[in-house]
Amino acid sequence: MFLLSYTMLGVAVDLFWYLVFTKPKEEERAVLNLERQGYLCYLPRVTAERCSKSNLILKSEPLFPRYIFLQVPDHTHDASWVPIRSTLGVSNIVLFGGQPAKVSDELINTLKGLEEHSQEAPRELFTSGESVVITSGPFSGIEAVFKMKNGTERVVVLVTILSKTVPYQCSPDQIKKT
Repeated sequence: MFLLSYTMLGVAVDLFWYLVFTKPKEEERAVLNLERQGYLCYLPRVTAERCSKSNLILKSEPLFPRYIFLQVPDHTHDASWVPIRSTLGVSNIVLFGGQPAKVSDELINTLKGLEEHSQEAPRELFTSGESVVITSGPFSGIEAVFKMKNGTERVVVLVTILSKTVPYQCSPDQIKKT
């Protein structure tokens, strides 16, 4: 299950991946501070479409918010986790049955492969045919069906009025998923 082995004081030591729980929205900070201490970290990211100031933008965000993977030698006692637990951005070490959660190399490699694929095909905020609710404007509170993006600042939804479905253009921040 070890990914790598390195020599420490003339003895070969196996490295394992562990799961670390971070403080809210501080994954980057935890990774930066752990790497400054010489640890190898992995924060899986995914590119997703988000609404920002009436625009749809592509944003890279953590695949697992508040979780990062850390590669360290096999830790057998709690004292060796103290520097990691006290790192800025880190909340705690994830434990299963009172033991730090080891993560297999296969899972890490799979996540890295998925991460590469997500860069090619980002997750869209809304998909065609999805039910949405208009949150502001003249049709506020009416359910609609998302049809398509119309540039970065507009979207087209289908609204049923008097038994007739008509397209309505609005800003992406004027709709939300039902």
